[in-house]
Amino acid sequence: MKHKKEKITKTNALRQLDKQKIPYIIHTYELSEDKSGGLGVAEKSCLNW
Repeated sequence: MKHKKEKITKTNALRQLDKQKIPYIIHTYELSEDKSGGLGVAEKSCLNW
C-alpha cells in the first residue's frame, strides 16, 4: 500500500531554496499551548540548550 505524502504549505523561504536547487529537510512537530515558544520547539526538536 502506498503512503500518501502529507501536503506541506511552503513558505517563501522554502520556495527560494527550491528555486536555487538547494536541498533541505522539513522537520514538523505538534504544537502544545504550554510549550509554544522557542524552548518548547527546541525540546520537541531534541536540541539541547
